[in-house]
Amino acid sequence: MIPYYGKNSLKQHIKGKSIRFGYKQWVIATPLGYACHLKPYQGAGTGLDKQYGPGYGVAIGLVGYLPQGPRYHVFFDNFFTSLRRLKGLSDLGIAATGTIRSNRTDKCPIDIKALNKRQRGSFDFRHDREDDLIVCSWNDNSVVTLASNNDTVEPLTKKRKKFCLINQT
Repeated sequence: MIPYYGKNSLKQHIKGKSIRFGYKQWVIATPLGYACHLKPYQGAGTGLDKQYGPGYGVAIGLVGYLPQGPRYHVFFDNFFTSLRRLKGLSDLGIAATGTIRSNRTDKCPIDIKALNKRQRGSFDFRHDREDDLIVCSWNDNSVVTLASNNDTVEPLTKKRKKFCLINQT
């Protein structure tokens, strides 16, 4: 979202966001944050695909601007992630990972309520061998669910907190 508070018919409003008013942009960026391509939001009807749902056309359109050659691994948020979309991207040879909303897991048998009662760091996952998709949920401050057409849950490691002292002279 590009902040803008003036009067313009293209301005969007998203309640509850840190930048509530402005111009919405779809962006494909490098891991360092450099924008490769920007596409302005053009209304609710754009990016609609009957087979894969809303957002798939936007994702495919942005990936289409990447140069041919290496295999890419794209990461996105829960707006774009669904199991059908991951399968569609996998068919195109694009590796993808993203957080996923619990209502888009197509009845994946992970019990989120039971996982929420377990200790922090607990996880559960399911792997679809036919489509080579994985759905993993873990208990952080709340349950977070991730889906991927490329990653696995192995190897498991425990993240250790590292502390550093800053010397001020």
